[in-house]
Amino acid sequence: MEISLFSNKYAYNLFVKIVSLTLSVISGALFTRFLGASLKGDLAGLESISFVASVVMNFGIYHLYPKYKRDAKETVKQKFIDIIFFLTFVYVLVMILFYIILQDIMVFFYGLFAIVACLTAQITMIGMVEIPKQRSKASLLASILHAVLCIFFFFSSFERILIIPLLVYVAQNVFFCLIVLKRLNVFPHIFNTDFKLMMKLIKLGFIPMITALLLKLNYKVDVIMLNIFGVKSSAIGIYAVAISVATQLWIIPEAFKEVLYSNASSKSIEKPYISSMKISTYSLLIIELILLLFGPWILYFLYGEEFNNSYSMLVILMIGVPFMGIFNIVNPYYLSLGKFSIHLKNLAIGVICNIIVNIIVITKYQAFGAAIATSFSQIACGLYACYQFCKSSGTSYKELFVLNRDDLRMIKAKLKL
Repeated sequence: MEISLFSNKYAYNLFVKIVSLTLSVISGALFTRFLGASLKGDLAGLESISFVASVVMNFGIYHLYPKYKRDAKETVKQKFIDIIFFLTFVYVLVMILFYIILQDIMVFFYGLFAIVACLTAQITMIGMVEIPKQRSKASLLASILHAVLCIFFFFSSFERILIIPLLVYVAQNVFFCLIVLKRLNVFPHIFNTDFKLMMKLIKLGFIPMITALLLKLNYKVDVIMLNIFGVKSSAIGIYAVAISVATQLWIIPEAFKEVLYSNASSKSIEKPYISSMKISTYSLLIIELILLLFGPWILYFLYGEEFNNSYSMLVILMIGVPFMGIFNIVNPYYLSLGKFSIHLKNLAIGVICNIIVNIIVITKYQAFGAAIATSFSQIACGLYACYQFCKSSGTSYKELFVLNRDDLRMIKAKLKL
């Protein structure tokens, strides 16, 4: 069993995701208790803004990597790494300059958070394509480091301030990037940057960047709008726990998506996507049923009485999770084919729905309204993704969702049960 598990990339990636999730849940619960609802809400707002900024900062360059790799350009790995680190170097200089001018330590940490998020996303993509199994192992090691740091601060006597979770995030992700770079066997040479290629990638990456921005807004616009409408930090913190738990459910589609990215550079066909969607959807429904039955006790045990109201929001959010899972799996299909416009239309529908519904319901229902808007937008994204995939691949809706004997045999073979 051990040999088959670690020799199968689907099973291994799912195994790593589950272990990482377990560590994340435990450490996240301790850290949330350490911060409290109000500071958790402040952190959620900072993360949302920084993550959105990081998407713009990477110019969509890393989304082009699967296509360039598929075209069999031998030096593409080193060239992409050089470009990524050159831009990172520029951003660090800009961050330091702004800090010197404004003399505000929070500006420094906002910038640092965004820079590390930008770098991590780009290294993650290259790792998924080049070394999916080693990248998963690096992610696991980074999760262990995160858990150790969270446990340390939980039992320490440090003052509860926003800088602490920022430092933990930076440490975890820098550690992850260093491991992946070592496994890739590349070292950045920023002064050897191919500026001609960089400008070409920035131009070609515009649509993927807008697409990624819309994707991030689909996940983060709710918290941003809660801040815009002046909702209390404590209420945002309670909502942040609900959205965090809902996001953890995406480990299943994410595990398949990452393997599909590694296949994307080798002219993969539609069948792996169809199989992955079926397994992901049914697995998510089973997990959601468990959370529906035992969620109140689980949330109380993990986060304490202060976050009891998170359960009602979580139930609302769980409605949209399977639909967003479908979208996440379809994502590599269009990106590997260079069909960014289809992906862009899908996300635009989700973001527009999210913003409009948020404007309508947040003033009356506060954080519960944000949960309704998020779930509604995810359903819209998922349904449109299904329609486009079936239209592009000639797949029927029945084939996309109804399990048959061939699927069961495939699942058994994939996981080598």
